Amino acid sequence: KNDDFQGQEIQQEGLFIMESHLTRDITNKAFISLDYSYIRGGSTDYVSKETGSVVKQQAGQKANLLGATLGFNINDNLNLFLTHQQTFSSGNDAVSLEGTLSKITLSWSFHDFQQKFNNYMESN
Repeated sequence: KNDDFQGQEIQQEGLFIMESHLTRDITNKAFISLDYSYIRGGSTDYVSKETGSVVKQQAGQKANLLGATLGFNINDNLNLFLTHQQTFSSGNDAVSLEGTLSKITLSWSFHDFQQKFNNYMESN
């Protein structure tokens, strides 16, 4: 909710996003995955502060994306992900989400469970 937008109040519904990944190990430290994402929601109402009535409504978003990810385990804590996704279906002409998403992600992780798991694997 935005109470101060050019004399209006904006109320927006949340987005529902679902991701799924079908993953295959290439080596002990690398994988490839087929990725699917579904996005829906975010409809917006613009409400006049003076009258309290809805001035404008904007339909929500809907999109389906398909892509792939390459993942590399650089060391026990550092991972590199290369991701590319492409929209193959967008359900609302007024709010088009058609496009391409490419990203590079570095992920650092460390926690007690990971260390205990590594120690267990090395002992067996």
